[in-house]
Amino acid sequence: MGLAKRYSPIGVEIGTRSIQALQLARGRGKWRLHASVSGPPPVSMYPGDAQIARHLMDVLYRHGFVSEGI
Repeated sequence: MGLAKRYSPIGVEIGTRSIQALQLARGRGKWRLHASVSGPPPVSMYPGDAQIARHLMDVLYRHGFVSEGI
């Protein structure tokens, strides 16, 4: 069994009025909020739109979200 991950997967909700994301971190045996963000989506909101993906990646990076891989 490998080491437990410190950060949770990033939870994302993409709606027509906002994009929201949050992530938890484990410390001293407890989970706590690590990062969260809520804001308007980019102008273009077509499903699978590359602009949404770029926007989301940029926002997550600027707000301190962490990826530990799969």
